[in-house]
Amino acid sequence: SANIRAAAIAARSVLRPDAQLLRLRLSAEESADVRATIMVNLIADRDIIGQDARESIDAVIAHGSPGAKIALSEAIARRRLTGFADALIALAYDVAHQVRSAAVRAMNATLDPEVIPALVDLLADERVRAAARRALEHFGASGFAALCRAFEDERTPSAVRWRIPEAMALFDPQLAAEALLEQLPGEKEGMVRYRSIRVLQKLVAKNPELVLEAPTLGAAIRGTVARAYRYIDREVTLVAGAEAEASRRGPGFELLKKMLADKRKHSIDRLFRLLGLRFPREDFDAIRRGVSSSNKETRASSLELVSNLLPPPLRGAVVGLVDELPD
Repeated sequence: SANIRAAAIAARSVLRPDAQLLRLRLSAEESADVRATIMVNLIADRDIIGQDARESIDAVIAHGSPGAKIALSEAIARRRLTGFADALIALAYDVAHQVRSAAVRAMNATLDPEVIPALVDLLADERVRAAARRALEHFGASGFAALCRAFEDERTPSAVRWRIPEAMALFDPQLAAEALLEQLPGEKEGMVRYRSIRVLQKLVAKNPELVLEAPTLGAAIRGTVARAYRYIDREVTLVAGAEAEASRRGPGFELLKKMLADKRKHSIDRLFRLLGLRFPREDFDAIRRGVSSSNKETRASSLELVSNLLPPPLRGAVVGLVDELPD
């Protein structure tokens, strides 16, 4: 088994380094995977240095089999070798997910700060996302700071930003909650807002002692209310236009109308989640279900709770969104 030979060679190289023996083995070994293990251990022992070492690594990355690339990452991980950040980053973007996984495991073992930006990028990769989160967690404050920078940067790809809130939740709950909440009022992307709110809910549920800054949370609530009313305004304008000119009532009209209604519904859902964070002693999940109930008594009771709990002018704005009123 090539895997067993590679593991045995790597273990012996740690326990009793012998460059001459490794070179003899390299000349006789047929498996590219094992040769990659031998080569990286020779580099670790400084028997291959400089340009020769660089070219050997580059050859595996560019032309090696998936097995050889995995062996390279595993050898780096076993020896806890530093100075291989570039190689691991290149392997972390390989087309084979097994290679990417091995590279992330090696990043987690070596903890070279240079790989942190790549680990943040890899949050978009479903196959290695969990391992990338664990590695970022092991970097501690440096990992959290990198997540915050990427989260605040609107140039960060959406597929990465969507996953950052979950990664932040692995760190200190108070710091994570503060970072998520601070970004929320000005966040333009709906999916990021939604995922941030969901993570905040989970953090508060697990850590009831968390303190959320009331002014920032209030700004997020007001922004969500305003967004819901903008969707209503656009829907009213759209319908009025179709009523004035029948030719506008085509497939595009129906699609836009449905989209705006969905947007309004999502905004109200997020609003009640935020209200639950603002008033943690109240069951706003139950209230949200109540105001959308088909039972008139249940709706009336839930609307009364909203009226009693919320101060004006927020009270009137929220009741206006959920009460059965003409748009």
